[in-house]
Amino acid sequence: MRTAACTKLHKALYSIAREQAKSGDFSGALQTAATVPNGWDKTRALRAIAEERAKAGDAAGAAQTRELALQTAATIADASDKAYALRAIAELQAKAGDVSGALQTAATIGAASRKADALYAIAKEQAKAGDISEALQTAATIADASYKADALREIAEAQAKAGATSGAAHTRELALQTAATIADPSRKAYALLRSPSYR
Repeated sequence: MRTAACTKLHKALYSIAREQAKSGDFSGALQTAATVPNGWDKTRALRAIAEERAKAGDAAGAAQTRELALQTAATIADASDKAYALRAIAELQAKAGDVSGALQTAATIGAASRKADALYAIAKEQAKAGDISEALQTAATIADASYKADALREIAEAQAKAGATSGAAHTRELALQTAATIADPSRKAYALLRSPSYR
């Protein structure tokens, strides 16, 4: 059971590790992260370090830190916290171009909504990278209609920016059709309003 004092300490250590990484002290940041006893906050710290290493051009170091974050996330006891942590790592992997790793991470997420969210994030990063066909394939695997509609909307926007107007129009139509299948009225309305055709 976490006490308020422990929670504050864990968050403080996470913040210190993040700031060390931002300043380029990756060795110190990793040492600080290693002292965080809570798996959730340790994973957050490692994700932050991985992001900063990637920004600094240290691709190998970033990949190693992402793997360490993944291993740490696997130790998180709380199912909800673990799902959120894995979702964030999957997005980080996708941003780094490790789509295969991101999809593998997403596949390990037990919570259906978080898995759908992870796949949405992966499809979005694929679309931003110009991998439209692969992004559409990823979107097709999303079971949750709301997240699938959002993924298709992101893909359509990427297609439009790239000048693929015909493809964008087709994907927008798919997004609308998917949004129309959302059972929850409020989520359906939100998805439809976010569609480019309704702006």
